[in-house]
Amino acid sequence: MANQAFSEAADLMVGAGGIYFRRSDDENQLHFLGNCTEFNITTDVTTVEKYSSMNKKRELMAAVTTQTKASGSIVLNEYNMYNLALGLYGTEGVHVQTGTTLVNESYTVPSVPGIIELKDADGNRYVNVTGVAVAPASAVLPEAKFAPATNVSADGLTMTDAAGGQIVLNGTGYTGTSDATFVFRITHSGTPTAGDFDGYTIEAASNALDLTTASGTYVTMTGTAGSTSLTLTVAGVTMTFTLTPADMFTVPSGIMTFNVTAGMSTFKEGKDFVLEDESIRGGLIKIKKDGAIKAGDTVMISCTIPDASYVTVSGSAAGKITGELLFLGDPNQGNALMIEAWKCNIRPDGDLTGLIGDDFGEFTLQLDIMSDYENHPKHNWVRVA
Repeated sequence: MANQAFSEAADLMVGAGGIYFRRSDDENQLHFLGNCTEFNITTDVTTVEKYSSMNKKRELMAAVTTQTKASGSIVLNEYNMYNLALGLYGTEGVHVQTGTTLVNESYTVPSVPGIIELKDADGNRYVNVTGVAVAPASAVLPEAKFAPATNVSADGLTMTDAAGGQIVLNGTGYTGTSDATFVFRITHSGTPTAGDFDGYTIEAASNALDLTTASGTYVTMTGTAGSTSLTLTVAGVTMTFTLTPADMFTVPSGIMTFNVTAGMSTFKEGKDFVLEDESIRGGLIKIKKDGAIKAGDTVMISCTIPDASYVTVSGSAAGKITGELLFLGDPNQGNALMIEAWKCNIRPDGDLTGLIGDDFGEFTLQLDIMSDYENHPKHNWVRVA
């Protein structure tokens, strides 16, 4: 009895091993499926039974096996392209991306916020894009505008003083490289006369501190007797002050402001668009909501596309997957079995998990192991060694 117990314990199985598969439509060698957390084989036997009807005991008189079926399952957790083709019931292919440099390639902005997709002429997505620059279709000129107010025109370019004088802005000559708020004030040496700039002094600067200290980008101009207009230029922005015969400016005006937007020949990453590592890898440029790019704009994109070849998987394109399976056991306990199944149908079963999740992903393949008596008459469908 002790020897029998020892023998039974020695035959217990705690298995491990490697699984290999070769698709029938693949001329290459066996492919190692990597780490598989489960491998099971099931043999289903179908029988027809005959029971006696000669007495109430109705004992079994005969049992005949009418068919046998061998099947199996494999749980994989290595997500290489070969395995994914099996798990998606698909086929492998190769996409060759020809390296090129895009220079001012035209794209239309679909929406804001939105996404621009970089693709080739055949609709294939560019991958691993680098050196991205986004520019307007034509250079955006700088502009100066007053903030909206009851005494400001709809286009923001003209302000009318309560006493009738007008100020017109032209910011197209702005020389700064960043947006700014400009300040100015109007004073008079005595009592203003309608329709005459005599005695008026106008001071303007690129910020309030410069105006207060009369430093930095600071300019001043004094009107002359009989003049009805006066033009002041600060950092390339012109301010034209005009008086009709009945008009004056309220003095002292206090400090007034207008906003200047810098011109641009290229949009700014982080302000107008975003390049994220995971998104630009798939050729995606994200357009920001509050940037200078508007829905429907045409933008010019320059970037570098690398030379590359990528293995691709066409899901659900196989129709049928057949091939040869080899298992080489390396168990913790039990016999080191070698199992060969020369003719298998293989198909996915259940979810392809872990694409997003907190645990390792895995997926299951089901096998139907078919007879290969013609090529292996001694073993029929499987050999265990």
